[in-house]
Amino acid sequence: MEQHGYQIVCYVVGSFVALLFALYAFSYGWWWTKKQDRNQGTEDFVTARASQSMLRIGWSFYAGAVGSWAIVTPSQVIRRAASSAAAPAGVGRSHRHVHIHTQQQQQQQQEQRQCTASNCGTSAATGNGK
Repeated sequence: MEQHGYQIVCYVVGSFVALLFALYAFSYGWWWTKKQDRNQGTEDFVTARASQSMLRIGWSFYAGAVGSWAIVTPSQVIRRAASSAAAPAGVGRSHRHVHIHTQQQQQQQQEQRQCTASNCGTSAATGNGK
């Protein structure tokens, strides 16, 4: 129960911080646009010919990388969780362990099929086993 309360606090604080940041970004953007007070054509908007510093361009690349990471990461987390679903609480199962376990199950099923095909159960019951 204690962890549940902690999660609620984290979500509330995180949402509040994100809302404050969005408010700051929109107000700063509105102020900066009013400060520029010039007509920007389509060509200037698309090409930005030497109008941005290296720092802004670098932060733009960084934001793009973080954004792509945020989009791709949930699918990787789900894949890892699904591969360790047999473990209690999803802990301690590696891909190799799951693969070996699956191979062992396949071998057991194959042995059962061979035994059924050769009537292992009947010969063992009569005492004429291998």
